[in-house]
Amino acid sequence: MKKNMKKLAVGFGVFVMAVGSLMGCSSLGSGGNEQGEILKELPEGFDKETVRKQAMEDIEIAQSKDYESWKSRFTKDLQSSLTEESYDSYLKILEKQGEFKEFGKCTYLGQIKDNKKYGGVIIVVKYEEGNVNYSLAYDEDMNLVSFTM
Repeated sequence: MKKNMKKLAVGFGVFVMAVGSLMGCSSLGSGGNEQGEILKELPEGFDKETVRKQAMEDIEIAQSKDYESWKSRFTKDLQSSLTEESYDSYLKILEKQGEFKEFGKCTYLGQIKDNKKYGGVIIVVKYEEGNVNYSLAYDEDMNLVSFTM
């Protein structure tokens, strides 16, 4: 169990770094729409149910062992930076979690950077061997800009 927690902590750290580098550094806040500010809610134009359903679908695609389908969910500019090796690493970690059970609780956040809006969700996924927190972020066209566990 300690190993799984360590992997989750590393995964969360990678998510924070990815969001920071992709969308710029900023302070956490709930008010205003300053460029790059991380919001404690989805920005205008994003719907919680739509984001939740898309996140569940993208996690299912990721679990399907179909690299090309998973890769196609990302923005075009990010697709070239994805590798089958990193996807295989994800699958190896996932195998250790056991059988998928159900999707759990969601937390939503957002960001506005350079007049572009991003919606994010942290969703708990329950597996046979424990829970995994997935962090997914989307552009306004609901293409993935971040996917971590």
